[in-house]
Amino acid sequence: MGFEEFEPIYCEPKAEWGKSSDFGRSAAPLRRFMMHVFAPDYYHLKIQATDYSSNTFEANKSITQLEDLQDSIGIGGSWSEFVDYFISSLESEDVKLVLEKHSGGDGAASARLVSQKTKGMPLISISLRRVLDCDAKDVMADISFGLFKTLKCPPKMTRQGQGEGYSSQLMKGVATDEKTSNQLEILQHQRKLSIALCQHIAGDAEDDNEES
Repeated sequence: MGFEEFEPIYCEPKAEWGKSSDFGRSAAPLRRFMMHVFAPDYYHLKIQATDYSSNTFEANKSITQLEDLQDSIGIGGSWSEFVDYFISSLESEDVKLVLEKHSGGDGAASARLVSQKTKGMPLISISLRRVLDCDAKDVMADISFGLFKTLKCPPKMTRQGQGEGYSSQLMKGVATDEKTSNQLEILQHQRKLSIALCQHIAGDAEDDNEES
């Protein structure tokens, strides 16, 4: 039991301020976020989210913690069935990133990933801690380079249709499915962000070398 075959997931959650935060009522609109969910090893799942500006969040969950989550939200069945439900909820159109106000200051102190497969189904809620400075840059780099690798070497098969190449499936989706078209637009936006960040990181490295 683990995450041996877990493929990285990238999505753009709907960012919003939590209802309990009065700060959200008068705050400026939130930036767009990119979220990355992947398995760093067989026994953990890592969730990262960033707006590539002032808000970056992360959570690292073990199998035991996710089993507790499965019990608390009432999803029965086997471990693999729970993982399938979790993946489906992340691939749905209603994935949210709910930010909570920083106590006694500006900005967000934490965030919650909220998702469900479809309306009426069990709701998944996972807390993410805010990361700052070098840790935040590491998260941004993880997301950007991971996405770049995925776009550079896309899988030959997908769960929705084995036997067809990724490119042919994507082109068919653009022509026939508005949802897939929206997903393509998000991927293109994320690719631009990842390339820009890679260039920024490379520029910082050159500056450091010149100073040394």
